[in-house]
Amino acid sequence: GMDFSYSDTTGGGGGMPSGGMGFGASSAFGNGGKRFRPEPKGRGLSVQLPCTFEEFAMGSTRKLKVNRDDWDYQNAKPKQGEPQVLTVNILPGYKAGTKLTFESMGDAGPGGRGDVIVELVEKPSTKGWRREENDLVIPVRVSLVDALCGFETQVPNLVVKGSPVSPFRVDHVVRHGERVVLPDMGFPIRRGGQPRGRGDAVLAIEVDYPRRLTADQKQQIRQVLGPIIGGNSGLGRTGSGRL
Repeated sequence: GMDFSYSDTTGGGGGMPSGGMGFGASSAFGNGGKRFRPEPKGRGLSVQLPCTFEEFAMGSTRKLKVNRDDWDYQNAKPKQGEPQVLTVNILPGYKAGTKLTFESMGDAGPGGRGDVIVELVEKPSTKGWRREENDLVIPVRVSLVDALCGFETQVPNLVVKGSPVSPFRVDHVVRHGERVVLPDMGFPIRRGGQPRGRGDAVLAIEVDYPRRLTADQKQQIRQVLGPIIGGNSGLGRTGSGRL
């Protein structure tokens, strides 16, 4: 996968307090019998990792470089540290918004390091594809002729690695607004930490109608389609079908 470099932090406060005594403390009690507070950890770091549809569907391993601070105990203040490279395992079926915690890998404080939280975000599709729960919705724009006579389109392959798209043929008459369902070609469904089943790929049909027709064209259409449409009242409805 690609390497992403993030500088410093995009949010998050100090981590949970350390369970041990503060550095330099000679006793657990002091100041009139009051217990010393544990030294605070460093700041937690929050970073975002953009992921593709394919990574969410098939899984991926990414390297993520995080810049973080060390703790200068002599001067009791943060100092610039060496970047830390994290290995992020993206499991099949993860969704945008999934947060992965890397404990004690963030900025350092007198009581130890805070955590790094990596949030997976979705890279926008340049083709208008979108995810709905575990389904992959693919807008398909077709001409009126293709809507009536059939057409071929490209469907993203989220099942087999190395095959980015698969050709798919639609031979039945489709209507504007119809959703053609391709079962089990969507994203893995995670239950109990494991992928169990898949969502569907859904072709969201958009029909391009001609803006104008000549009188002769209208007459020809009436001659060809008039008897068909007149005997099939279902053509006027929209809906969805499974293939």
